[in-house]
Amino acid sequence: MTACPVCNSDLIRNRHIKTITYCYCNFCGMLWRESGYSESGNLEFYTQENPTEEINVSKQALYKNILSSAEEKLGKPGRILDIGCGTGAFLVVARDRGWDVMGVEPVDSLADEAEKHGINVFHGYLSDLDKEAGKYDLITYWDVLMMVIDPLVEVRLAAEFLSEKGYIYCRVRQHKIVRAVETIWKVFSGFLETRNPTVFHPFNFEPRTVKVLFRRTVLKANIYNGRLTSGDAYGVGGDKKSLITRTKIMVDNLIQLVSKLSGGYFIISPTMDIWAKRIR
Repeated sequence: MTACPVCNSDLIRNRHIKTITYCYCNFCGMLWRESGYSESGNLEFYTQENPTEEINVSKQALYKNILSSAEEKLGKPGRILDIGCGTGAFLVVARDRGWDVMGVEPVDSLADEAEKHGINVFHGYLSDLDKEAGKYDLITYWDVLMMVIDPLVEVRLAAEFLSEKGYIYCRVRQHKIVRAVETIWKVFSGFLETRNPTVFHPFNFEPRTVKVLFRRTVLKANIYNGRLTSGDAYGVGGDKKSLITRTKIMVDNLIQLVSKLSGGYFIISPTMDIWAKRIR
């Protein structure tokens, strides 16, 4: 068992989830696979297990909301770099709003698809991207930071590409909430006839994990409750998708209400929105 990849603590214990052994850090709350990062596993997930087109459609409102927030923070559209851009759906929305867009994508088939939409894509990883490409006003990680080789190294590297007044936006899962959903599913799956909606990645975060991670960089992060995707993008509802969709809407509205009433104190959504800005 190794030290925590985020805080370097040795306060680690094992947890077994879905037949896979994970390590859990008692100090920062990071949950990660004992087997670590796997490029072949990532490629399989994004080319076989991930319903890309359905997810892109379900995230359209999220894309527009995040771009609106970025435009408000920056004053206007600027240069954007999307890490793990996939087929380029987010960058197409950004381009149509006046952003200068570029993607980074290691899966060639996905990068090729993005290029068919007129998106400039670097085939590979951020670590391979020439810093002569310049600085970016917005760097985004849409459900990608959980799948990188090393989250701390990745964020530190991203900061080197960030303009002086730019922002990094990350959307990540909150594993405590996902684990709670897993427990609920085990109780009710026999009645609802749904397939398991939970996914655990190589790296899984809590709010305190995010705070510790960014504290070890030149960035400061603010964390917010993320909004859920629309509909049943992952097809977990079987023949009862309408029930799944209505439940998601109800839960999402409740989460946002609790967040608003608490002044943003309670981070209780399955996903977290992270906005990070340079402080030094």
